[in-house]
Amino acid sequence: MKYQDNFKFLNVQLMKRKKTEENKNVSDFLVLNLLDCDNNPCRFFVFNEDLYKKIIQSSYLGLQDVVIAFEVIFVNNNWNVRILDIA
Repeated sequence: MKYQDNFKFLNVQLMKRKKTEENKNVSDFLVLNLLDCDNNPCRFFVFNEDLYKKIIQSSYLGLQDVVIAFEVIFVNNNWNVRILDIA
């Protein structure tokens, strides 16, 4: 299921991936910290390179309203949430 909702931007953190057998070279990913409509904290992990670049190049300010498109999938008795786009 795909959703789109308004969030308030808090900050973005640059993190390093662990070097593993599958991931031979160390690379970065982003942790996007937001507030939902009820002011509950939310986090999205951004691994997609295009979305990564879009967030880095944008100059979002603290508590700025942003629209997040995300996907919710039920796999192996777990809910997975994946960010698709930010505007």
